[in-house]
Amino acid sequence: MIVLVMGAFLAYQPHLDNPLPLLADEYVHISLAEQILNEGALPFTNPYIATETPHANYESGFHFFLALIFIVLPGEPVLMYQYFAAVFFVINGLLLFYLVKVWSKKYVAALFAVFFFSTITSADGLLAHQYFVPLTLGITLLFASHIFLYKLLSTHEHRFLALLAGALLVTAITYPPTLFFFLFTAGAYLLLMKHDLNSYVHLTRRTFFILLATTTALLSGLFFGVLAYLQLLDEIIFHTSWSAPFDEYSLVFFFGIVPSTLAAIGLWGNVRKTGPGSLMILCWFFYSLLALYVFYLFEYSLLVPFPRLFLYFLIVVSILAGFGASTIIAAAQSQTGYIRKALLIIPLGIGISFHMTYVTQTSVQLPTIITTDKYQVLAQFAKQYPADGVMISDPLTSIAVYPITGNKVLNVLHSNIGGGNSTAVRAFMQAPCTEKPDRLYALQPLLQKQEVQQAPFFVASATALECDFLTLLPESNPSAQLYIYRLRAGTLGEFQRTINLAKVATPNIASSTRPAGTLHTSTELIDLIADNTLVGDTWAEYYQSDGTIIGRVNDDRYSGAWKIEDTFYCHYYPASGESLCVSIKQDSDQLEFYNTDGTYRSSATLLLGNPLNLESALTN
Repeated sequence: MIVLVMGAFLAYQPHLDNPLPLLADEYVHISLAEQILNEGALPFTNPYIATETPHANYESGFHFFLALIFIVLPGEPVLMYQYFAAVFFVINGLLLFYLVKVWSKKYVAALFAVFFFSTITSADGLLAHQYFVPLTLGITLLFASHIFLYKLLSTHEHRFLALLAGALLVTAITYPPTLFFFLFTAGAYLLLMKHDLNSYVHLTRRTFFILLATTTALLSGLFFGVLAYLQLLDEIIFHTSWSAPFDEYSLVFFFGIVPSTLAAIGLWGNVRKTGPGSLMILCWFFYSLLALYVFYLFEYSLLVPFPRLFLYFLIVVSILAGFGASTIIAAAQSQTGYIRKALLIIPLGIGISFHMTYVTQTSVQLPTIITTDKYQVLAQFAKQYPADGVMISDPLTSIAVYPITGNKVLNVLHSNIGGGNSTAVRAFMQAPCTEKPDRLYALQPLLQKQEVQQAPFFVASATALECDFLTLLPESNPSAQLYIYRLRAGTLGEFQRTINLAKVATPNIASSTRPAGTLHTSTELIDLIADNTLVGDTWAEYYQSDGTIIGRVNDDRYSGAWKIEDTFYCHYYPASGESLCVSIKQDSDQLEFYNTDGTYRSSATLLLGNPLNLESALTN
């Protein structure tokens, strides 16, 4: 119990000063779970971006599990998340204790294994007990799978086969690298044939081995063949870019000299044994060691990323360290004199105390995504404004916006999801107020959905913005360096329409030339254009009565603004910056356009209404 409490405290320690999630990935996982609950959507689209964006989610099982927790446990998900890492350390610690105990039949070895397991700390790129991510649940399933496999081998009961199959299925959709790691280590153990599983399926040992080896080869070939056909091989090959700090991870000194020394003793003891538990530990140790050296030599890993391999290696080192400590204690108990006992126990106690001191003093200072003050600002904002708006902010703040407020954003920190256009957002935030409206056009692909155009639009900034088109909200907090503004125009569509209409050209009547036969009253032009469609050689445009143009060139969509000025039709396209006026001559459904100097410009066909459904440009 003391060991579990100590481990839970080490897992919770970073939250003593920060009750919020520590990792950008944690906010993303909360968002994907909330997407399931709040939007009734499967977690295969980006929850942050209003325009539907596919998300290749290989960890959906974790998000369904997280959604279930949010249903069962009342409270604010972002705030309750701080406890999950500590709770799951206790669960994983209990599973590890049971696993090592059935492997070794030694209480002391299991106890010390959990102790050293608790002292694995997080580092840059290495996610250990301080985080609650799919890897955390993957470790739970890894331990459970080994327990079910051991029980199946020792009892031959069908229920353990069913439990093992269920655990592996859940692992496949929760954290696939854990599944691959288990299959490699368990497969190596089964191929060594130091078991009697063949009798469970009523086969001779030779037949069982041939069948197992053949099936393994065929399934492996099929798996890689399917990935190659689907062009997904890059998804299972992890290079150094995925594992940037790999050169800082020493196989001996990263964990500490004490557990590494004890693990060496435990390794020697297990090599000398022939039991199934010892052989499984050796398969785990030597496979992870081999995979790590392959990465060090060739700078890539297959199926399991290097930081995850390294964590699995540290777990088996902690197990072996537990065996080593148990071996020393057993040796001390076998001695007849107190001095001999002390010569073994005292160095062990000093070593463990040194290791514990080292762990507590070198605990990693994890970065903060948002401060508690910023959280309070966003939480207050969420109470006043329902989750139907869009907010533009920096990528770091944006990643917390959806899980706290339910509002969509235009860019997300590139963690395990990314999305949006950070370059365009940065340009908007840094631009002076006079240029900000124009900067929005670079974000047009993310803003064209009709629901977005009609939604409230907000700007969250670390500094005050003196823009006449923005209204500062009272939820803002200068001391938190978070100012939240709302567009004075209300919705984004209204704001953009106002901006675009202001940029529509005005003809110079004094110098204009109007060819004979052109329409010469504003009423005629408005009746002709408003709520109708014009089709040219390669383009088509629908002209809404509010002055909005929705156009299409081939498969590209665009928008603009139009109005009638002094019997001239005038338009503005923000994409090209084109702003001009023309006069119009009508012959039935055929229209001709003339420049203000009277020269012919182009022609188009008039279609009444919106038969091409060009309004869908805002929803596609």
